[in-house]
Amino acid sequence: MTDRNQIILAISREIGARIDRDDPLVVAALLNDRMLDESLRKIEAMVKEQADRIVAAGQDCVEKMEEARNAGCDIARQSELALRSSMEWIETRMREAGDRVAHSVLSQLREEAEKADRASKIAPWSACIAGFIAVCEIATWWPQCWLNLMASDRPVRRGT
Repeated sequence: MTDRNQIILAISREIGARIDRDDPLVVAALLNDRMLDESLRKIEAMVKEQADRIVAAGQDCVEKMEEARNAGCDIARQSELALRSSMEWIETRMREAGDRVAHSVLSQLREEAEKADRASKIAPWSACIAGFIAVCEIATWWPQCWLNLMASDRPVRRGT
C-alpha cells in the first residue's frame, strides 16, 4: 500500500498542479489503492489455494502411479513365478513321460533280445529236426521209387 505523500507526488507530476492532503482525489486514490491491495490479497489467496490443490492432486497422482507401478511389478513377479512353476511342472511331467517311454522301449528291447536268444538256441535243433524229417522222407520215398524203377522203365513222381 502506498502512503498519502507518494500518491500526492504521483498525481502532482501527472497533472502538474499542487494537491492538498485532504483533496478528494487523494482520498479516491487511497481508497482505490486499498481496494487494489485487498483484491490482490484475495487473488493471491485464491491462486495459492488453487496451487495447493494442484500440488496435492499432482502428489496424489504420483502416489497412484507409484501404487500402479508397484502393483504392476507385483503382477509381473506373480506372473513370472506362475510361469516358472508351470515350466517346472511341464519339465517334470515330460521327464516322467520320457522315463516311462524309455523304460517301455528298454523292456520291449529286452523281450525281443530274449526271443532272439531263444530263437538262436532253437535254430540248430530246428535245423536238425528239419534234416531228420528230410532224411525220413527220403527214406520212405526212396524204396518206393526203387521198386517202381525196377517194375517199369519210367520215372516215378512223388505223390502219384
